[in-house]
Amino acid sequence: MAVKIGNCTGHYEMLEIIRRFSKGNGIIGESSYSGTGNGGMSEENVSPSGSNEVWTVACVDVTIVGEELWSVTGSTTGALPQYTTGGLYSETLVGFQIDAGGVDFILGDTFTVVGSSFTGTGDGVINNLNASPDAVTEVWTVVCTSAAVPGAEAWSVTGSVSGAQAAATTGVSYTNTFIDGFDIIAGSGNFAVSDQFTFDVTQAILAASSEGWTEERHIDDVLNGQSQPNIEMILKGPGLSGTEEIWAAFTSYQSISSDYYNISFGGTAGYVDSLILDDQPGHSGQRWMPCWNLGIRYWLAVNGQKITLITLIETHYFIAYVGKHLAFNSLGQFPYPITVMATDDTESTRYSAAGSNDLFNATSKARRISGLWESVYMAPLNDAYQIFGINSHGAHCPTLSMEDSRDVNGTYPLMPCTLIHPTDGALGDLDGVFYVTGFSAAAEDIITAEGTENIMISNNQATGLSDYIALRLE
Repeated sequence: MAVKIGNCTGHYEMLEIIRRFSKGNGIIGESSYSGTGNGGMSEENVSPSGSNEVWTVACVDVTIVGEELWSVTGSTTGALPQYTTGGLYSETLVGFQIDAGGVDFILGDTFTVVGSSFTGTGDGVINNLNASPDAVTEVWTVVCTSAAVPGAEAWSVTGSVSGAQAAATTGVSYTNTFIDGFDIIAGSGNFAVSDQFTFDVTQAILAASSEGWTEERHIDDVLNGQSQPNIEMILKGPGLSGTEEIWAAFTSYQSISSDYYNISFGGTAGYVDSLILDDQPGHSGQRWMPCWNLGIRYWLAVNGQKITLITLIETHYFIAYVGKHLAFNSLGQFPYPITVMATDDTESTRYSAAGSNDLFNATSKARRISGLWESVYMAPLNDAYQIFGINSHGAHCPTLSMEDSRDVNGTYPLMPCTLIHPTDGALGDLDGVFYVTGFSAAAEDIITAEGTENIMISNNQATGLSDYIALRLE
């Protein structure tokens, strides 16, 4: 499984992050350093829209050694939120991690992060760098081979592993098997033969483990009545075996006048290119997660069979899940046990009006052997059919004191989130999502279970002992 934790702005950026991360697009970014401290930078990552900027990361506060503060500034975007040594920085346009070394950082120590580097005569740029899900870890070299026509120069494109690819031309969008695209844009000074761009690509975790999702559909050019695009995206997962077909559908719905900006999650049992989403085989109907058009903190966990998203909107936490659950039967008995859940079945719910996330109510949907989608509850978070006993704090637990207990080593026990059907009982467990007590804990606490870190998340704004889940961070 791969996990991405970061910040973005608005529901459109959130959908694009789901898209690129779930597909396993290659990661582009490189850095240089000047200063006194001998720590290092890793995990460099610039998005296609941030790849033509120079990102300056400068040490501005050394009060706490090992937790120095750094300013982050884009040559075009300007200042972004500050960064603290030791953590993973992940904004929409740029990401990285700085770790301390044996010699402390001092004020003014500076890292520079770029999508590409250039040597030569011209002053143009290479823009919108985007590595494909087929990208491997290598260095790409783009060299001007003919400058006979200014503004339409020819360029060779060579990967250190993938070898020579089709040539590129200034002013013409470029793509190949390993690169989803880039644009070489002329400046005021003409390019010359031997001018050269280089950029580093790192293979994504999902691509390396053959768990990346394939894009079946992506529509972003249909506008609503307020001239905003209605996004529609359908992805196909390979399962954990790499041979399965698991479909997940995502859409956007927004209104400037009503101030809601939402995204939806759904499942299908197949894909037909000529059909609209509602008519796709075995479509579940969409479940909606409230977002907005400002800053979003997110936790995205993906493997070959499921996509889980948790967001923080102001002080509200929301969770959505689409994909296979861990069914209590063999694949031969039921090969396609999938679940869809988010916050609401209403597309226009504003984030501030949503009272409960879907793990705590009765509107989650699971696909049954009949092919129908039916409502399920999530025990022990919500158990309308009294499969579990009710403890003194209102949680449904097989052991009434479970929500208060800790292991003897001080860690928290995790309980599976089990899908409960009204007539058929327990169907299976969610993959990587658990119930955990909120006893002496708070949202975003990290707890370790079986050697794996998990983050605690509350039900929207609730803080009761039985109002928490844990998301596995692998």
